[in-house]
Amino acid sequence: MNQLIDKREAARLLGISPFSMNRIMRGLPYVRVGSRRVMFDPLDLQAYIEARKVQPRPRRGNGE
Repeated sequence: MNQLIDKREAARLLGISPFSMNRIMRGLPYVRVGSRRVMFDPLDLQAYIEARKVQPRPRRGNGE
């Protein structure tokens, strides 16, 4: 089983503020511990990142 991380650490891994983490967590799986504490699986965060990667488009050349 993976080590779960808290919201602050999840935000740090995603490179966003804890406030922004509150907004995007509706799109992320999480584990509720008790009535208030929310924890995340780092593998779910990695999947979230992978699903949102944008591949670069080929550049339009100038006749080449």
